[in-house]
Amino acid sequence: MATINGFVFAFILVWILKLIIAFFLSSLLVLFAALGIHKIHIQKTERKDWDLLASYKAELSSVAESGDKISNPQNLADAVNLAHALSIMSVGESVSAKAAMRQVVLKSKLPEILRQALKSRSWGTRFKALTGFCDFASPTEFRHLIEFEYGEKNTRVFGNGLMACAACISSTRDFGELLALMQLSMEISASYYEGIFRTALRALEETVGRATTIKHIKRLLLESDINPVLKASLIHANSKEQFPELETAALDLARDVDEPVITVAILRALRKSGNYDRIIEENIGNSRQYLNIVALHASGVCKDPGPDLIRKIEEQLRSRNYLARTAAATSLKQLGEKGEQVLVRAGHGDDRYASDISTYVLSLG
Repeated sequence: MATINGFVFAFILVWILKLIIAFFLSSLLVLFAALGIHKIHIQKTERKDWDLLASYKAELSSVAESGDKISNPQNLADAVNLAHALSIMSVGESVSAKAAMRQVVLKSKLPEILRQALKSRSWGTRFKALTGFCDFASPTEFRHLIEFEYGEKNTRVFGNGLMACAACISSTRDFGELLALMQLSMEISASYYEGIFRTALRALEETVGRATTIKHIKRLLLESDINPVLKASLIHANSKEQFPELETAALDLARDVDEPVITVAILRALRKSGNYDRIIEENIGNSRQYLNIVALHASGVCKDPGPDLIRKIEEQLRSRNYLARTAAATSLKQLGEKGEQVLVRAGHGDDRYASDISTYVLSLG
């Protein structure tokens, strides 16, 4: 009897294991089939989008010459593709051609479709609509977008909305309203703030001119009630958008206000512009190591380094912080003959840290 029971138990156990294995293999098969179907769907959607984008680009190209109407978008995907086509076609075009294309798009159903999508409960739909508004970049939508942003709670959607607002700026007042919204709103990364400001600066310069843009940004940099992180992001944006006229105002700000984030911004701006200022030397050896490292990197732009600057950089070759040693050695190499002499001397010195990093940087040629 015990033998029969053992046989039955073993038989049942084997069949259970077979069923488990079969279920596992069939689940894998279904998973791979679903992934394949999803990939095919994505490829079809992308192909359709590319075809639609190409079609809208061709229509916009003829509109710029003839002033004809354009095919009305039927849904959100169509509207976003039309907005993207407009942003692509506007690059390098004359003012009149840009105006002609924007006018026909403005008269289409695109604005209506994008506005309607902002009412959706789906954050993805709202996000996509804001991407369309960003490419559309119509000043007529700025007020609507600002009002929408004050009621938006989703961080991703809100951030995309800030970028859309920036693209639609057409006056210094708009710029100020965007900045006020950023001050009162949920916190977003500093690098994203920088991207928003870069977009806003381009839009503002295009509509009010360079001189007015510079004058307005200078005033904003000197306002005391603006968040230092936002000011730092604005300084970064000014540097990357090549507004050297604002460098002096940023330097004055960094000297007047003891805010490390602003000091870092101006040090990086000086490095990018290739202009040397005493503020660089003043921050070499700073107890805040990140300020020290940024200052060391910036010091390489000095055209005629004095003995005090050389000495302060040389001291950092002996730092126990690898990034500081690397920054010091790299800057000395950039300073030419005076700097290379220090590296050669340090390479034969007793300090292991200074010797190793100096030898390494010199070996790079």
